[in-house]
Amino acid sequence: MVGAIFGVGPSGVQTGAAYVLRQSGDQWLQDARLTPADTTARFFGTRLGISGSTIVVGAPFTEDFTNPEGGAAYVFHRDNAAGWTQRAKLKAFDSMPFDNFGGYVAIDGSTILIGAEDQDALSGTDEGAAYVYTDCR
Repeated sequence: MVGAIFGVGPSGVQTGAAYVLRQSGDQWLQDARLTPADTTARFFGTRLGISGSTIVVGAPFTEDFTNPEGGAAYVFHRDNAAGWTQRAKLKAFDSMPFDNFGGYVAIDGSTILIGAEDQDALSGTDEGAAYVYTDCR
């Protein structure tokens, strides 16, 4: 996989993209170009993780109307008949502006770990946090 954080999505908005590659003999071929279903994603493809037929893509500068740069992560699953499809958009339950949720991602089986490097803790600011999601296939 390769992230392209300034890639243009199907709506013409610069959301970012992620490319899935597969090896065929001595060559690497593009298997898919993943883009988020919404236009609020920013820096989609900053971090990528894959486990089996599930991919998680971080987009740490994703915005919504009340939470600038709160961040998000997107989960894609490969169905042999339909190819790669977006299954979920994950956000932190306690998301605040500028938390950058999705700046780091990891996946193992059906468990996803997502970092929010600038999440504020009770004892200070920008201490960061990690969020665990299970059954995300």
